[in-house]
Amino acid sequence: MALLLYQKISYKIYKYLKTRKEVVNIFKEEIKQNAKAVIPIAVLVMILNLFRPVENELIIKFLFGCAGVILGLSIFLIGVDLSISKIGSYMGIL
Repeated sequence: MALLLYQKISYKIYKYLKTRKEVVNIFKEEIKQNAKAVIPIAVLVMILNLFRPVENELIIKFLFGCAGVILGLSIFLIGVDLSISKIGSYMGIL
């Protein structure tokens, strides 16, 4: 069931964007934009870690969390662009 739903969604995205290169380029751009937002915060935390050290395990978890935020936010914003912004553009026409 979940696989079928995934195939339908991925087909709609693929049909909308026409080529895989476009999908990859859009995803790369979203990752770059989100990394520009998250990396400065991570750098600040690392600088603060110099003055008030914490366990290395906690820092590693934090860095993996930052990577997860970048990836998850990118996927979320691509979904918003593909779905909700279409609705908004149609509402603006009416």
